[in-house]
Amino acid sequence: MAEDIQVKREIVIEADAQTLEKMRKEGHARGFTVYCDEARGGDNSAPSPLAYFACRLASDCSRKFPGTGKCSRPIS
Repeated sequence: MAEDIQVKREIVIEADAQTLEKMRKEGHARGFTVYCDEARGGDNSAPSPLAYFACRLASDCSRKFPGTGKCSRPIS
């Protein structure tokens, strides 16, 4: 029966990061290189880790609420 079928999905993403100078970091994942930095204690030369997280939330909202790019409603 369909109720007896169990599906397990596993996603593995390997990443590594290193500190360059002050608060600046360089990360590598899936062939991409990303940088992050902090305004306080760093040079503000790249988005902060929290800014990347906020962009992730905004991208999820733009999928749920197309055309807005904003979270205008709580995400359920």
